[in-house]
Amino acid sequence: MFAELPGVWSLWKRALEGWNVRVSQQVLEWQTEAKVDLLRAKLLRVLEVHCEAKSPTDVASAVQASADLEQLSRWFDAALMAKSYDEFRAAIKA
Repeated sequence: MFAELPGVWSLWKRALEGWNVRVSQQVLEWQTEAKVDLLRAKLLRVLEVHCEAKSPTDVASAVQASADLEQLSRWFDAALMAKSYDEFRAAIKA
């Protein structure tokens, strides 16, 4: 990230010669946070379209409280099948 500051790219490139560093743990964390945020938004949107109503507070709060990508992915799948918020609630409790 800092290598992109003006005038330092060549210095960074030389300093890292021979290193096999391709992944930044901080960048991976930011990417995961972005994926979680996007999945939350898409999940709520799918529910609103399928259920033809704005998400109830309890559902929206539960979705916003989760930071677990696997859980949100399972919930997204449940949202694709749900025709009502009650169906969605039942599916995510199962």
